[in-house]
Amino acid sequence: MKNILLTLVFVVTISTFMQAQTTSDANGILVPISFVGDLRKIVTIRPEEQIKEVKGSVYLYKDFVLNGIVSTTKGETFNINNMNIDLKNQEFVAKYARDSIFVFSNLSKVQIINTQYFKSGGQIYTILFEGNNFSILKNMKKILKDAVINKMNGLTVSPARWYTEIKYFKFNNDQVHPKIIEIKLNKNNLLKLIAVDKQKNIKSFIKNNSYSFKNEKDVKKIFNYYNSLL
Repeated sequence: MKNILLTLVFVVTISTFMQAQTTSDANGILVPISFVGDLRKIVTIRPEEQIKEVKGSVYLYKDFVLNGIVSTTKGETFNINNMNIDLKNQEFVAKYARDSIFVFSNLSKVQIINTQYFKSGGQIYTILFEGNNFSILKNMKKILKDAVINKMNGLTVSPARWYTEIKYFKFNNDQVHPKIIEIKLNKNNLLKLIAVDKQKNIKSFIKNNSYSFKNEKDVKKIFNYYNSLL
């Protein structure tokens, strides 16, 4: 991901963290003493947030059983076990104990199941399309929807639940003045990103393949084709 993410430099494998010992840093925050290099500086431990009687989860993935590759802003890269993404707090996390998690900061990118993520302005994004002049990014966030209560009898009609809010953005790939602007996945918005002299070709490509600007997978194919025309 040449225009947004830093290149991997080297890999250090870290074993499962369930039994890791800890010490306190200068701020009194617990960090595992087994961590090496920059990784020890970018990890803190906090209790895992538990909200009872709420359906769903704040995490992107169902379980903490996934391996991830995290890259620091200084270029170090580490393999991490039991990773996940906290979509409520927009944090990269890993399981530490039954009721505790590691929280990572100052990362340039994270890779989980062949998908790369990065954080900017406090938000976590993944790249749907990366072109010469701009990229299309995706952000997911968990929002808590309150329970619906029957005012007559006080009974719960539907429980509180976490739902996923998805937004898309254009990133202008400008190293001097980078800018992220929210966009909608529809024909009017996305055609504005395509040069006028290429729009006829794009419309034919969409029609011939029965693609839609509202479908995320189709949008990736459409803009990869558009990039090949430049």
